[in-house]
Amino acid sequence: MKKMTFEDCFDVHPGKRIFCFGTGPSVADLSPAQFKHIEEKEISIAANYAPMALKSTYWVGGGHPTLCCFGTDYLHEDTIAFFHHDPGARSMYPDTGRVNFCE
Repeated sequence: MKKMTFEDCFDVHPGKRIFCFGTGPSVADLSPAQFKHIEEKEISIAANYAPMALKSTYWVGGGHPTLCCFGTDYLHEDTIAFFHHDPGARSMYPDTGRVNFCE
């Protein structure tokens, strides 16, 4: 995996719609057909555990080691993963090559 920063994602998808997903109950309002359309035709950013509902283009998690493990073990192989941590806390998280770490 190529190491990336948030800045590497700027202007990567000009003119495209981007769907942002959190872990709230409104995720259940989407039908399987809508999820499939977003996964196949749109750009999506999922936060925390939202990728349990869909395969997202990007994932952003942070703050807790369980989210780091989730990003390493659960995300679809095509999902670009970012994990945010407190300054100086990088040594708490193992480098698996799957997640891009940022402060």
